[in-house]
Amino acid sequence: MARVWRLSELGVCHEDMVKHQLITGAQSISEQWLKRVEATLGTVPSGMPKSRLGNGRQMEYTADLVDAISVLTEVYVSDQLAVW
Repeated sequence: MARVWRLSELGVCHEDMVKHQLITGAQSISEQWLKRVEATLGTVPSGMPKSRLGNGRQMEYTADLVDAISVLTEVYVSDQLAVW
């Protein structure tokens, strides 16, 4: 369920995405999701769960992911003409 809640968090570019009509706003997404949950389960959760792993859409990453991105970047930069 926590994973679904996080879908309504659109990240740092949310204003541009809404402005250019690529997606509806986070509030609208949350409201639509809650209506469907209530229709299915009969009740809605009391609050949004928080992730202990951060929120990639807000540029919050775990140390392991930061390390992995660093290694992958180093490999990619070593030969940018390679066919990956």
